[in-house]
Amino acid sequence: MIPLSEPQRWMRLITSCQKLSQTFPWISEATKIGSDIFLIIYPIFLTAFYLYGVAKKKEEAKVGALFIFLSCGISLLVNIGIQTIFIKSRPLVQLMNAEVHETFLHKFLPESSFPSDHAVVGMSIAIATLLWGIKSKNKKLIWFSIFLLICAVIMGVSRVFTIVHRPSDILWWFLVGIIVPVILYRNAIFSKMKRWLIAPLIQFQEWLFWLFSK
Repeated sequence: MIPLSEPQRWMRLITSCQKLSQTFPWISEATKIGSDIFLIIYPIFLTAFYLYGVAKKKEEAKVGALFIFLSCGISLLVNIGIQTIFIKSRPLVQLMNAEVHETFLHKFLPESSFPSDHAVVGMSIAIATLLWGIKSKNKKLIWFSIFLLICAVIMGVSRVFTIVHRPSDILWWFLVGIIVPVILYRNAIFSKMKRWLIAPLIQFQEWLFWLFSK
């Protein structure tokens, strides 16, 4: 694996964030929540969106939910691929004497902080939702994508405040969360993904519902 170094200015920024959290305890509490809480929104949103399509018999909603889900999944696979190439220790390892603001998911953290899975998940779902809202001309979905984008930014900033990521970990991998959905959205690629992935998944769901309804 290729080790990565970090400019000292990022570490100084993290130290400043830490001092701010110590001065204002409410910031510490808010960022502990903000660093993980939005992960709950995504499965609820995608499940509700897909089931809405099932209940209303709207194929477009089911396709949209699966497009967003696959955009996130493929973005994560790209992330995992990058993680096998590069390694960069988390800032909390460098700041051994620092006060670590434990979050629920701290115990499950991999050793390397690069790239940020949280940033990729949040951004890919927000961008894929925006793209599908534009494609389907669904204004409600477009507005909801803005809310998801805000959630992604809050989560990214919170990950810096809880010293599990540097700003560069978040910023660089926001880019993955943007680039992958945009590529998948292209007609040539989307049509193949719909044929070979989305359509079979919908058929499988319909078969399961038929099976359990008997």
